[in-house]
Amino acid sequence: MAEDEMLPGRWSEGADGPELDLRGLEPPEPMVGILGRIEADPHHAPFTVRLARDPIHLFAELIERGWAWQYLPAEADEVRLRLERPA
Repeated sequence: MAEDEMLPGRWSEGADGPELDLRGLEPPEPMVGILGRIEADPHHAPFTVRLARDPIHLFAELIERGWAWQYLPAEADEVRLRLERPA
């Protein structure tokens, strides 16, 4: 089993590319899943995350790793972010 397969969340191919669904997980699992995916991808491919709440503690970690985020339209009970490492 690959290391990234052991990370929290459900990885799938969404309409806008790769998507990591972390809804239903309690902190710190969503942050562990996101940071683990970032560290596991040597190509730094952008992906979307779906969360149950705004991950306010995640943003400093993303900045430290050189990643940016953008809020996307979402359902009333979720937060969607597009994560990418700018060129």
